[in-house]
Amino acid sequence: MDKLDLILGKLEEIQKSHELFDIKLNTIEQKLDIIKEQTANNTEYQFDIKEIGIKVNDLETDIKLLKKAITN
Repeated sequence: MDKLDLILGKLEEIQKSHELFDIKLNTIEQKLDIIKEQTANNTEYQFDIKEIGIKVNDLETDIKLLKKAITN
């Protein structure tokens, strides 16, 4: 029975290790999902920032033209 108890003990250790592995894997998957969502949001924000930059440049041009029209 000693060998059987030893084998059962090792199997329990393997099962506990497997359970911990599953928990860690689930945690990694959750974090990966969060990173994917953040990446998608950042991509959208980058597009918005580029649009704002274009609008600012257009407004600067409009202001320059208005200044020239007023001063002449």
